[in-house]
Amino acid sequence: MEKMLQGLPGPMQINETIFVIAVLFLVLLVILNNLIFKPIVAKLEERAHRIKEGADAEAHSLKTVEESMATLKKKRIEARADAQNQTHAILKASESEGNQIIADSREKAKRLVEATAKEVDDQVEKAKTALRDETKSLAEKIATTVLSRSTT
Repeated sequence: MEKMLQGLPGPMQINETIFVIAVLFLVLLVILNNLIFKPIVAKLEERAHRIKEGADAEAHSLKTVEESMATLKKKRIEARADAQNQTHAILKASESEGNQIIADSREKAKRLVEATAKEVDDQVEKAKTALRDETKSLAEKIATTVLSRSTT
């Protein structure tokens, strides 16, 4: 096998230079790691951190918006219920007031009808009395006239 490895062209031969190449490779790896890879990894981690913060902020904002929407919806429902209650109260009050006005008007009309009926009854009684008196006086005149003719 050694013959085979020795028969390879120059850079492919495995000999003492492999240790130098390994040391150079390790030095190059350390230098590249410190100068290039660490800053790149740091930037990638910072970017990942900012993305995570942005996602957290978005989730918090969505939660806040949802809470606000729920509160707004609750207030809207309460306002609608309050408006309906006020409407019902106003309708009941106006209905009650209307019924009171109607009752007062009926009572007033009843009193007016009673007063008018009493006045008509009084006038009828006066007319009856006047007619009786007139009838009596006419009967007396007729009787006097008839008696005075019969005596003559």
